[in-house]
Amino acid sequence: MAQRLEKKTTRTWKTSRPCAQSVNIALRRRNELSGGRDRLPRPHRDCGIRPRRSDMTNEDLVRAACKAIWSEHDLDKADQYYAADFVPHYPSVGMAPVAPGPEGVKELARSILEGFPDYHETVEDLVADGDRVAARLTLRGTHTGPFGGAPATGKSVEFTDVTFVRIENGKIAELWGLSDHLTLLTQLGAMERG
Repeated sequence: MAQRLEKKTTRTWKTSRPCAQSVNIALRRRNELSGGRDRLPRPHRDCGIRPRRSDMTNEDLVRAACKAIWSEHDLDKADQYYAADFVPHYPSVGMAPVAPGPEGVKELARSILEGFPDYHETVEDLVADGDRVAARLTLRGTHTGPFGGAPATGKSVEFTDVTFVRIENGKIAELWGLSDHLTLLTQLGAMERG
């Protein structure tokens, strides 16, 4: 039978943050109260430091959400990647406004997939700074079903989207998206090139 080894360590954080002292106190308290388990008491949240849900970076989170929901069409993953109080900021062109929360993301995805069953997104550029991520995406699909009140055209489309995301507690909390709808409508034949 394998013996369980217990290692007692003292952790300290060297940081210029004003809450470093409270973090050190919380770590000492954790060692005293929990026998050294990696579990901080709740007061650590008061100083603005929050544990990450995983080793996933904010860039990884945005890439994973694009891939799972918008390219692989796994709509159930919206709950994993989007916060319960997610706030969308999309201009609605010919469509109903996007509802908040993961359910709003699922509704938007369903309406897009009804018109473009092969819809997918490619992340072209991604830049992150703190809790913000900016992405330039290429959106592609074939219009084989109704979309935005227009019947299927059978035409393939490819257009650009620029998205800015705010991450909170390891999930997408807010999103500002702007798609090149002029190119989309032109490719669908709804508008003529000027």
